[in-house]
Amino acid sequence: MMSALEVIPRVTAYGFVQQHHYSQVLPKLTKVCLASRDEHGKIAAVATLGWGVRPKHTIALAFPGLGPQDYYELGKLCLRDEMPPNSESWFLSRIIKWMRENCKGMKLLWTWADGMLGKPGYIYQASNFYYGGYITTEVYLDADGTKVHPRSMQGITEVHGRGKRMSRALEVTEAAGYTKWWGRQFRYVYPLCDARAWRSLQHTSPFTWKRCEYPKDVDCVWERQTLANGREQMASMPFVRGKYIHKGPQEVLDFGIDNSSDGQG
Repeated sequence: MMSALEVIPRVTAYGFVQQHHYSQVLPKLTKVCLASRDEHGKIAAVATLGWGVRPKHTIALAFPGLGPQDYYELGKLCLRDEMPPNSESWFLSRIIKWMRENCKGMKLLWTWADGMLGKPGYIYQASNFYYGGYITTEVYLDADGTKVHPRSMQGITEVHGRGKRMSRALEVTEAAGYTKWWGRQFRYVYPLCDARAWRSLQHTSPFTWKRCEYPKDVDCVWERQTLANGREQMASMPFVRGKYIHKGPQEVLDFGIDNSSDGQG
C-alpha cells in the first residue's frame, strides 16, 4: 500500500519522471507535483498538475465560459514499474480526492491519453473518467526516433531550413532530416463539481462526454506524411523513449521542462 499524497518540489518530480516515464520532460505550466511513497519511504508514484501550452483555449473549446481557474490538467502520471496491480487507479483516486480538498472551486480534472504512442487511456477508463472524443495531431521524429513537438520544429528549421525560416513546411522538415507523423490524442475529464453543475457543463460543451464507448488499441492509428505519397497509414510509430528535442539550450537546462508540451500524460 502506498502512503498518503504529499506535495514535492518540481526538481524531485522531474528526477522521478526522468527515470520512470517514457517522456522525460515536465510541462512548463506545472503548478503542483504530488507523490506517494512505498512502505520503505521511497517515492513510488508522481503526478503533476497544471496546464498545457494553451490553458485558456483548451478548456474554453470544450466548456465555453470556463477558464484556467476552473481546472487542472494532469500533466504526468508516473509509477515505478514494480508497483502492484491497480496502483495507478489507487493513485489517481487519491489525486482526485486531494484536488477536492485542496483546490476549492475547481470544477474539472482534465487529461489527454497519448494515442500517438499507442495509449487509448485505459487507466482513465478504469477510473470512470468521461471520454470526449479525440483530436488528430502531428509530431516529428528525428533519425533516432526522438520526438519533436511542432512548436519546437519551427525553432529547429530556423537554423536548418533550406530557404525558409521558422517553417514546418514538409520539404523543409524532410530536408532537415525529420519525418512527420499524424496520430490521435484522446480527451478525458473527471468532474470535481456536483452532479447538477456537471450536467450543466455537459449541456454547454460541443463534445459528447460519456462513460462508455471508450477507445481501444485499434483506435490508435498512425500516418506518416511524405512529399512523394502524402499520408500513408502505418502499423506503428518508431518513437524511442527519451527527451523531446527543444528549440534552444535553455529549455533543456530548466529542469527538463518542456515549453511545448500539451501535458498529455
